[in-house]
Amino acid sequence: MSTKAIYNFITSSHGGPLEHHLYRKRVHKKGGPKRGRAKASDQTKVSIEKRPKQANNRTEFGHFEGDFMESGQDGRGSLLVLVERKTRYPFIIYTEDKTTLTINELIAGCLKDIPVKSITLDNDISFQKHEALSELIEATVYFTHPYTSSDKGTVENRNGRIREFIPKRCDISKIPADVIKQAKEHLRTRFMKCLGFHTPEEAWTAELLKVACAKIKKSTRVAVWNY
Repeated sequence: MSTKAIYNFITSSHGGPLEHHLYRKRVHKKGGPKRGRAKASDQTKVSIEKRPKQANNRTEFGHFEGDFMESGQDGRGSLLVLVERKTRYPFIIYTEDKTTLTINELIAGCLKDIPVKSITLDNDISFQKHEALSELIEATVYFTHPYTSSDKGTVENRNGRIREFIPKRCDISKIPADVIKQAKEHLRTRFMKCLGFHTPEEAWTAELLKVACAKIKKSTRVAVWNY
């Protein structure tokens, strides 16, 4: 009996009672933008195509990427992951509130007193108040192309490492805080070939020291000039 014969029987007057078992009858896909994604037509967004070369080639400190790690279907809570591109230094923040106001405050609080040059995000609806975020961190917010995870490959790579501690489809709200801290510390203190076999923590500290020294030199020149 062929597949065509089976479908012909189901769609006939004799097989009518079986028709509702067909996948296309049970599943109704809705059109429109993907749930949880902001509309890609937002003209106020700055595309990743305009991100400076120093950020793309990792020659300048202060360019970040951000993303979420979600719980399984029946779970609660999310992880907001931020990574500095040059040093690969990560931040992992647990949250159960993904409203735009809360997420903006979490990002701004995490990056407080850090010389942020830019942050690259995807089109998640939690990032739709990007203009307010840009003012909070005093830096440009760039957006990836829709459904192109490779545009923020640094944070995606870190997410994969975090999954060694926090499996996919788990309930993140039930993950102990110590496990999240352990994942963060592991990523920060892991020797990396791309960093000359230094750790992200060492690279991060070195960059902050450079920034501090530059500020001292600048203030010294200003003081001498005024004198």
